[in-house]
Amino acid sequence: MTAEKRARTRRATSFVGMWHTHPEGRALPSPRDVTSMSRLVSLDPLPEALMLIHGDRDREAELGALTSSDAKSFQRPSGRS
Repeated sequence: MTAEKRARTRRATSFVGMWHTHPEGRALPSPRDVTSMSRLVSLDPLPEALMLIHGDRDREAELGALTSSDAKSFQRPSGRS
């Protein structure tokens, strides 16, 4: 979020997070997701940010989440992705 937007809203708004889908996979953050979250929060330091992931594994919908603090130490579980 730019300084101009923060000033215009008197610092009442800020970035909370983002979402995306893994249409044929689990709702686990990929290595790219973890890297993207780490880069995003390093550009504009935030106390916390959230990434929601909707997955569809074996036609079973699932929802996963990654916080910016998790991204610093996240290790993807082994197994099916």
